[in-house]
Amino acid sequence: MFRPTHVHGLLLLVLLGAIGFMLWSFEGSPGLVPAPLVPGLAADGDEPGLMGGRSISKDQVISDASDATGSSPARSTEGEYWRWIRGEVRSKLTQVPIEGGQVRINDGSRQGEAVTDADGSFEIEWLGADHFTMSLFAPGFEQREHPGMNWDEEPLELEMNPLGVVFGTFEWPTGLMLEPFGEVQFFRGALSNAARKPAHVLSLTAEPHFKAQLSAGTWSLALHRRDQSSSFETSFEVRMGEETTLHLPLSPSLIYRGKVVFKLGNEGVPGVALDLRQEVAGVSRAVRRSLQLSCVSAEDGSFAFEGLSPGKVLISLRTPWGQVLRLSHVLSAQNSGRTERVVVAPSGSISGFVRDHAGQPVTQQEVRLVPNNASDLGDGRYGQLRGDAARGDSELVQQTTTDGQGRFVFDQVAANRPVCLQVRPHPHLVAEVQVTVPEGSIRDNVQITLGQVSSFVVRVRDPQGQTLEGALVVLRMAGGISLFTSGFRPQALTDSQGEAHFDLAPKDLELAQVTRDGWVRGKIDLVPGGIAEVVMQPAVIVRGVVRDSDGWVVPGLLVSATEEFGARSSSGPYKRTIAGPDGSFEFVGFYTIDILIRASGSGWIQKTEHRIQVQPGTSHEIILTVQRKLSMDPGSLRVEGVRKGSGDPVPGLSMTGLGNCTVALVGPELWITGVRPGRYTPVLSAPGFEQLRLNPVDVLSADSINLGRIELRRAVQVEVRVRDAEGKSVPRARVVFSELAKEQDGEVVSARWKARTDAQGRATFKRLPRERLRLTVSHRSSKKYSDVVRIKDTKGPIEVRLKSR
Repeated sequence: MFRPTHVHGLLLLVLLGAIGFMLWSFEGSPGLVPAPLVPGLAADGDEPGLMGGRSISKDQVISDASDATGSSPARSTEGEYWRWIRGEVRSKLTQVPIEGGQVRINDGSRQGEAVTDADGSFEIEWLGADHFTMSLFAPGFEQREHPGMNWDEEPLELEMNPLGVVFGTFEWPTGLMLEPFGEVQFFRGALSNAARKPAHVLSLTAEPHFKAQLSAGTWSLALHRRDQSSSFETSFEVRMGEETTLHLPLSPSLIYRGKVVFKLGNEGVPGVALDLRQEVAGVSRAVRRSLQLSCVSAEDGSFAFEGLSPGKVLISLRTPWGQVLRLSHVLSAQNSGRTERVVVAPSGSISGFVRDHAGQPVTQQEVRLVPNNASDLGDGRYGQLRGDAARGDSELVQQTTTDGQGRFVFDQVAANRPVCLQVRPHPHLVAEVQVTVPEGSIRDNVQITLGQVSSFVVRVRDPQGQTLEGALVVLRMAGGISLFTSGFRPQALTDSQGEAHFDLAPKDLELAQVTRDGWVRGKIDLVPGGIAEVVMQPAVIVRGVVRDSDGWVVPGLLVSATEEFGARSSSGPYKRTIAGPDGSFEFVGFYTIDILIRASGSGWIQKTEHRIQVQPGTSHEIILTVQRKLSMDPGSLRVEGVRKGSGDPVPGLSMTGLGNCTVALVGPELWITGVRPGRYTPVLSAPGFEQLRLNPVDVLSADSINLGRIELRRAVQVEVRVRDAEGKSVPRARVVFSELAKEQDGEVVSARWKARTDAQGRATFKRLPRERLRLTVSHRSSKKYSDVVRIKDTKGPIEVRLKSR
């Protein structure tokens, strides 16, 4: 029977169910997301900005702890959401999981990082964009970076290239290298085109052994011993995940000794700077530059370079007064340590006057003397010479000040070498004159005259008429000719009004050249005393990245861009740059609409040429895809030949059957270098010993093969005479000596020596081992002859009689 109390119970149950449903839907219902909290407020007494045990910003919403287990993520008001990025990292070579590797992701504003476990797995809790850059690091593996990784819910399958391990030992002909050791520098690429700077440097501290982990490809190394020249240079190939052992033979060190003297007499010249460089065939300029030694002549003019290798050496010297001399010398064991006489010319002096265009003396004016091939412009630029040579010549710059009559004097000047005297009274004005001083003489009454000047103004605008600030304006003559041998050209930057002012500049200047980043270079004729206005056009910008076939970036490659003028064979301005650590590159300032872009580098080749069509003022993003190319650098072999039984070294050892290569005997070992990759069947021989044909050898690119110790038997020359039953000579009979069958490495082997009889029935064998051999003689008209004979020193031939069939 229904009672009123039951109504109260039902109402209570309905109310409790509604409350439970609301709580359930608010706290974790699949597919339902709570509304964001009002900024600055918190639920249940929590601190503002904290929810579910995580710190978030005021305008972000995050799900509770259930999200950490991989459930549906909760989106924020910015469109970003929490999720787990999971994956697995394996070795590309063996597919074995990589433990302890670091995985990093970056979308430009946020970063995430994880370490792989024993199964190579990782997971990163991520609040960021779906498009990010991923970097992989692991001991013993090549670092990789993928700038265009996209996240999806499937686990990522990543691979890393294992590094190759290189073990090396430097050896003298009599044993291991002794101290001082020095360092080993590793360059990318073969010696002929090695990179400019070493990629790795290892110090040899306690012993002449090294171990290096290098990425797959062609490498070169150079040994630099302390206070000595390089003792060894070579190329080698590193294979992914494999070990390479290098035995590096050194040559005995030699000494180049000399004395610097004046041309007339035997007086020593102190303070002369000398540089010595070994000329190594097939070695790039970058590696050769790193092999340079330097010293300064003593009070008596003597100098010495130690630790050199046999061969050609190049010596350059520079006297304190600027004379430069270059010479070469072929160093050998016969002339090592012999004192060479190096002759230099005595210095001269220069004096003269500085006057203005009206002929009046210019007092208290600085005058500079600089070498003519590296004229110093006073602003860090040099005329004809660039780089290290220019900086070296800048050390020879002399300067003085004119007196009350405008006179100047330079006491020590290099003889028979043109020098440039410069006067710069204003940043935009230079006067100069070239002078050559004979040996030991004085050049006086040299006149330096300041020319007439004028003022110029150059105004720079864009196509819309807006002024351009920060544009570089350079004044010059028409046709690119400079008024000065130093290459000096007045230059200035435009101000906020887009104007560059030249108050005192040479009157004869004709053109202004204007450049600015992101704009096409412009030219305008100058107006003396007036304003020349030039309109610049926005330049084309091409940016890109170099990647391999798997999408990973490839840094350090040379990227070139060529403007094409219709026909493929006709090319215009050429630009080039080096891809950065992230594989990126950028070109600015093209003129035509057709551009060909290529990427190249040691061990890499571009899959296809990349041509783009551009319009002025546009920006382009491209991707260059490259793939590894098979290198074909020469390999080397080494073998030690010893006498069978005693183990003594075999003198006069040689090897043939390897094509055009270099063979050298280093101690008891025979070194064969310059072997082209391929399959060979080498033949080992020595005077008085057997000629031994070895098993086929596969020589790979830059491979170094050690054939080990091979025993050779003493050999004698044996003559066999073959006659028939009637005693007549048998020509064209087949004569074979063969070893008695023996077992080696589980196989039955037997060496053979074959020959045919001549018209007199004789067959000669020059190198037969002195032991028991089987002699077999056959001819189509006779029965086969077979017998076991003992080869020894014999005075007469072996006689064989064949029986008739």
